[in-house]
Amino acid sequence: METQEGETFGRYLIREVVGAGGMATVYKAYDPVLEREVAIKVLHPHLARDEAFVSRFRHEARAVAALRHPNIVRVYDAGVENDRYFMVMEFIDGGTLAALLRGAEASTGLRSEQVLQLVLPLCAAIDYAAGQGMVHRDIKPSNIMLTRNGDPVLTDYGIARLLGGTTFTASGMVMGSAHYMAPEQAQGLAVDVRTDLYALGVVIFEMLTGRVPFDADTTGSVLAQHLVAPVPLLSSYNPRLPAGVQAVLEKALAKEPGARYQTAQELGQALASALTLPPTRVESAQPAPPQQETRRVVEASQGPAGPLEVPYTFIPGETPARTGLGRRLRRHPGWLAGGGAVVLLAIVLAATLGGRGEPSSPTATTPPLEGAISSLVSSVATAPFMTTASTPDTLPPDGTTPSGRSAALRAEAAGLLKAGKFNEAIAKYTEALRLDPNDAEARTGLGVAYYHLPSSPQLAAQHLETAVALAPGKVEAWAFLGASRYVAIDSTDGTDYSSAQQACNRAVELDPGFALAHGFLAKIHLASGRPSEALAEASQALTLGPDEPEVLVAMGDVKADVEDWASAITYYKRAVTLAPTYPQYALALAVAYRYAEQFDTSLEYCRTALELGEGYEGSAYRTMGRTLWAKGDLEGAKVNLRKAIAFDDTDAMAHWALGAVLYRQEEYPAALPELERAVALRPNNAGMWEWLGACYYAMERWEEARAALEKALALDPSRDSARELLDELTAAGH
Repeated sequence: METQEGETFGRYLIREVVGAGGMATVYKAYDPVLEREVAIKVLHPHLARDEAFVSRFRHEARAVAALRHPNIVRVYDAGVENDRYFMVMEFIDGGTLAALLRGAEASTGLRSEQVLQLVLPLCAAIDYAAGQGMVHRDIKPSNIMLTRNGDPVLTDYGIARLLGGTTFTASGMVMGSAHYMAPEQAQGLAVDVRTDLYALGVVIFEMLTGRVPFDADTTGSVLAQHLVAPVPLLSSYNPRLPAGVQAVLEKALAKEPGARYQTAQELGQALASALTLPPTRVESAQPAPPQQETRRVVEASQGPAGPLEVPYTFIPGETPARTGLGRRLRRHPGWLAGGGAVVLLAIVLAATLGGRGEPSSPTATTPPLEGAISSLVSSVATAPFMTTASTPDTLPPDGTTPSGRSAALRAEAAGLLKAGKFNEAIAKYTEALRLDPNDAEARTGLGVAYYHLPSSPQLAAQHLETAVALAPGKVEAWAFLGASRYVAIDSTDGTDYSSAQQACNRAVELDPGFALAHGFLAKIHLASGRPSEALAEASQALTLGPDEPEVLVAMGDVKADVEDWASAITYYKRAVTLAPTYPQYALALAVAYRYAEQFDTSLEYCRTALELGEGYEGSAYRTMGRTLWAKGDLEGAKVNLRKAIAFDDTDAMAHWALGAVLYRQEEYPAALPELERAVALRPNNAGMWEWLGACYYAMERWEEARAALEKALALDPSRDSARELLDELTAAGH
């Protein structure tokens, strides 16, 4: 039975039907918990009878929900209601690319600049998803939404795989995408990102000409053309196009995957180069502009039945051990919720733990210290917390030349970044890079802006690596590259920070007086268990930059490491005063107040961070939940932790904290799925495994308890509490 308008679907209130197809019905709905509009894709009931589908649903839905990119639709929730499987997504109040292409003005194709404005963000989204192990399999104009600002957003990631991973139905019909299907997909062969690039190539052809390259009366005929027919001449449909675009599309639509572009960035670079050159010129590609990614943060607390951070949240019968905070932070699920890529507090050593999906290996993106290009560009006009002279007092004129316009965009972005408008700043830097992909200043600014967003360290590092390759002498880029690498490594519970330290050391070599490099080194030393070196670097940073918020945070970290909360609060509060629109600083201060047992003040700063937003809402809810837990209000804690999870189901720390609260209330069956989810998201976190083992132990699931506790000890042999539980299991004959 179809869901009707005005009815509820789970906790969601159905507003109206916004679309329907052979696989699902899409509703506009309202989420009363987070007070926002959402879209709910409800798959048709017959799918519930497919055992293979049911077994794939949960795994695939979680993988899709882990994607975090501004040009990929966010999946907030997934589940089953009355045998009907559904996904809850962000609601995009706009049309589709298909509708745009059907418009009268698009009958002979879109303008070249409009094509690039759509394609380059899509390229960034496809490469990002591929890095997370996701292939779309069904890229087509109807799966590309357009926001009111005209930004493209890919929808339905994972749907094709979820609905069988095959291209054909039982009757041999293609599931709605024959015109955009790569040859290997049409033949039922293995697919990868190059399959998506083929489909994007078809979409590009359609955007440029107003028609698809291969068309026929039957599905079989269309598929046959994909397999054998050459790419039609673009000039037959749009003679205004530069000649070089034909070569780009022929490579994108090559029959063999190995002959195509191997990454979306390569395709985007080639297309940008071809479309911006005169008709007879074809030159080598330039780097494609990066795209914005937003959302999220983190926070957590103590371990289950062993050394705990604070005395007011220990498990009954246990006494908190007092060890160095930096070392203890490596032993527990996490400790605070500070906030993503900027608040790299030693007190926030777990700050990005619940990030998007599985980040790539920290060493995979580490470039040589010296970049490939020797030209040196002037200082980056980006944000505060880079250099004292990094932000111009006035905007440069918006000239008619690309360089003049790019300079104006950089300056505008710098002002937005200074105001804490990270996402808007990213949009401006990205626009500047569309004009000049090799603009090292804009590239550095973009990397710094990503660094200030929660759970974006990989993106930050990617663009900062490009910046130091373009300008090997750019001190700010090296320093923030080190900081971004540090966060990326820590987000996977790594311990080898050498690549992060190397980049910061390079910044110091270039400019020994650059305060931020010393501040970032202090954080790295704390994470590496070197508190003396951390204090020395933080002190030097404070001498060089006494009014730099990041430097103040670094010294606050050092004080927090020895649990000098009064001093830590002083430094964090000064950072908040200097940068009142930065939510991550408010969260750092909130956590410090919590550990100082000033709970009401902590909650005030949580609310401040929530109001500031910029993707830190989940962290704010989580930190409120953690503070209420510490205050003894377990019911209030659960309410806010569930809001954090509703905001981001991939937040491992929120799942852990909710599971821990339920464990404290001896609601073990309810705690178990939360702790299992936390471990699934953070498989290398020893503390989470110990909590899971303790929960299994309480439920008398002895074998699973032993396996989880042994995993905790394998990850961290120094966890005495896990060893004690194992000894108890053995003594009891389990």
